[in-house]
Amino acid sequence: MVNNKRVAVISDIHANLAALKVIIADIKAHQIKRVWCLGDIVGYGPQPNECIEELRKLPLISVAGNHDLGIINRLDLTCFNQPGQIAIEWQRQRLSVNSVNFLKSLAPKEHPVPEVIMVHASLRDPAWEYIYSAKLAADNIERLAAKICFFGHTHLPIIYWKENGSELKTIILPVNEEYALTGNSRWLINPGSVGQPRDNNPKAGYIIFDLKKMTLENRRLDYPIPETRELIREFGLPSYLGERLVVGK
Repeated sequence: MVNNKRVAVISDIHANLAALKVIIADIKAHQIKRVWCLGDIVGYGPQPNECIEELRKLPLISVAGNHDLGIINRLDLTCFNQPGQIAIEWQRQRLSVNSVNFLKSLAPKEHPVPEVIMVHASLRDPAWEYIYSAKLAADNIERLAAKICFFGHTHLPIIYWKENGSELKTIILPVNEEYALTGNSRWLINPGSVGQPRDNNPKAGYIIFDLKKMTLENRRLDYPIPETRELIREFGLPSYLGERLVVGK
């Protein structure tokens, strides 16, 4: 029997079609019928239109990331680093009308189910704030009215949680193992990155979230990195954007 309570939570695809295809194949192999995307579908990589087309085939709920907003002129490009600016300018010239309209349709926050809120970056600043520290995580958890907030942006698979009156706790998600969300805590959960991991593991990543069992599984999968690197080189994008894929940084 298919477990209809399972959801694939993905983030930070960054126009890396080779990685996205491997993730989608794994989602389908697990017979998962819902996909939540935390944004940054475009930016950095060589295939923005193709990634959007693949996502639109899925039973998808998505929010907008900073790169998604930058490419449709809703964020100033001076906020981005130089490789990011170059990639966004390059992608802007190639985005189809359908792709632009899709990105314009994305909201900064979504409540896919009552106990969950989705943002790209943080509750305080859905598009831009990086939750890298326990202090920032604690500040955001204080704003969390739901039980769980899924966020992306840092490309790091990590969980922060806190029960009333207790100190904030942190765990790096174990790979390909089930992790239970126990107690009455509030949770900030980052699934890592599909297309540009930065935790020193180059494998594409996403989370399987089971709403019934309240468990997570951090999935990491090999994908053909040379395929994406070659396209980055062929299209004249900054070589750094391909090199970092090899080391996962």
